[in-house]
Amino acid sequence: MEADPYKPIFECTLKEMEDRLRPVIEKVEAENLKAGFYNIYHYGNSKNMFVHQYADHRELVCVNAATGEIVVVNANF
Repeated sequence: MEADPYKPIFECTLKEMEDRLRPVIEKVEAENLKAGFYNIYHYGNSKNMFVHQYADHRELVCVNAATGEIVVVNANF
C-alpha cells in the first residue's frame, strides 16, 4: 500500500510550503489586479519602502509607520 502523499503544513519545510502556496498566492494577486486593487510588496530590506503593483503600473512608496502617511517616491517604478 502506498503512503498518503498529503503532508501536514506544520511538517513541511519552508520550500515545500512555498511550493504549495505559490499557485494560490499568484491566483489571488491576479484576482486583485483584475478587480482594480493593487498588490503590495516590500522593497529591498527597507522597513518603510513598498511597491504598489497595479494592473498597468507600479509605484514605489514610503510609509510613515507613526502616522500611516504614504508618500509616492516614484510613480512609474
